[in-house]
Amino acid sequence: MRYSAQGMENTALRAEELRSRLREASHRYYVLDAPTLSDVEYDRLFRELEQIEAEHPDLITPDSPTGASGRRPARSSPR
Repeated sequence: MRYSAQGMENTALRAEELRSRLREASHRYYVLDAPTLSDVEYDRLFRELEQIEAEHPDLITPDSPTGASGRRPARSSPR
């Protein structure tokens, strides 16, 4: 699929926004014990970022939450 320069710029900006939101949510959940996103919302944003990175591997960053070491662990019970 061909993307315009503007389309790729928008995709890159969306990927960065998702990374930022997911990192912030993880910090608030694990460090501050003050979650700001539901599990469902976190998972939705995570899947969106995974999709963007799958379609545009050049947008993957070393600090992406989708990296194996940064992946949020599954919880056994819902909140």
